[in-house]
Amino acid sequence: MNASTGGAMIHLLTLGIPGSVATAVMMGAVLVHGIQPGPLLFTKQPKQVFTLFAGMILANVLMVAFGVLAAMCFATLMRVPAPILNTLIVVFCFIGAFALRNDMADVLLTMLFGVIRWCSRRRSGGFGAVETSVEGSSAPPPPAPASTACPSRRTASPPS
Repeated sequence: MNASTGGAMIHLLTLGIPGSVATAVMMGAVLVHGIQPGPLLFTKQPKQVFTLFAGMILANVLMVAFGVLAAMCFATLMRVPAPILNTLIVVFCFIGAFALRNDMADVLLTMLFGVIRWCSRRRSGGFGAVETSVEGSSAPPPPAPASTACPSRRTASPPS
């Protein structure tokens, strides 16, 4: 659970309408236990509501504790030598590509894009012209268009 789930719980508990997919699943679990979410929930079954609140608080506290523990474990990965770590990353990439559909074509496609990326970085020294990341291009964003929302503000005209 995180902050978005807690915010979506407001709609579920007060109106009986799930605010997200996670709260729709929670609504199913609550209905199985005989609790009807909605406007009368706080007056008819206050113990269950406060138990749910306590459970969400406990879940958030445990998430913080496990997050700190996981961060410390991942920080120890920085002690692993780079060649070993890079090899493990490539192996897991290939395993993930194959596991998606159990198709070697996905592994070959992963290899192809890896080679393209390697050649691109080798040719240009840094981030190459061919960007293969999911996040998008590493090129700077285009300049924002001139705003006409505030006509009293003077803007410099572009040089000719």
